[in-house]
Amino acid sequence: MNVVSIDFEAADKFFGAADWYNDQRDGLGDEFLADAQAAARALPRRLVHRVLDDHRHLGVHLAPLAGWPYRLISVIKDSSYHVIALAHERREPGSWSHRLRR
Repeated sequence: MNVVSIDFEAADKFFGAADWYNDQRDGLGDEFLADAQAAARALPRRLVHRVLDDHRHLGVHLAPLAGWPYRLISVIKDSSYHVIALAHERREPGSWSHRLRR
């Protein structure tokens, strides 16, 4: 069984981005949040994950969020997917890496 969990800080980013998108256009943030949640739930069914070379030894995977400039950063342990970050493609690269030390 593959389980997906979302780190508290990652969830906070999901909701913060959704709020920003809702400020841009009513309902857009809700669409973003639905897509992000669906992408997280789909992680166990994805056939391809990009492994981040800098963190290959830690099993860090990156999954693009289709249609949005974000990527889900996850770690796979014991057949469970742990989303540790929602990372914007162009802002603050690597700002989530401190979460790997936990």
